[in-house]
Amino acid sequence: MTFFPEPLRPSEGRKEDEEIIVNPIEADKKGGEEPIWELPGGKKGNFYASMIVLLKKFTSLFNRQKREEFSEDALAADIHSLTGLLDRLKELDQSENAHFAQELSNLWHELLQHVQLASKAKMKTKVEISKVKIVLSDIDRYPPNEERKLGFYLAEFAGESWLPMPFMEILRKLHDDYKVNKNSSILEKWTDLLKESVEG
Repeated sequence: MTFFPEPLRPSEGRKEDEEIIVNPIEADKKGGEEPIWELPGGKKGNFYASMIVLLKKFTSLFNRQKREEFSEDALAADIHSLTGLLDRLKELDQSENAHFAQELSNLWHELLQHVQLASKAKMKTKVEISKVKIVLSDIDRYPPNEERKLGFYLAEFAGESWLPMPFMEILRKLHDDYKVNKNSSILEKWTDLLKESVEG
């Protein structure tokens, strides 16, 4: 003998003839209302097109302002300053001079920033940016056989507050290389390229 439980009867207590009342959904209530303001049917495309044109004008205005932030004089001054620092390193071993290292690090950052601005501005300049980039790239990768390069120490602001021994050794090697090789030294190559970039 099988046993079947009695079905649940949710309709108990309600008469068969009674109507079920369902409250309207909020979204249905608002569906019939007219919008407060709307562009006429054919004008929507024109409105969106004019908004796009307006946005393009604003962005071109901001791009022009960014281009004007680039100063060719500041770039040339940084190049002259770097040339002067490298000339000082040629004449005297600056490896233990924390002030020199700080100046070199700060100038490195400024020059990188000015070269990036010049590249983004895409303006013709009297300065040959390509030659400056070659020098910056060479400095960044020097010496080729070391794990930490000169560019690493300059990027980390080696100087008065932090003067690591490998950085000091790199500066000493540059000075010694100039004393031995003079015109064929790395420092001479860098200073020549920097001078040509401003004069050329």
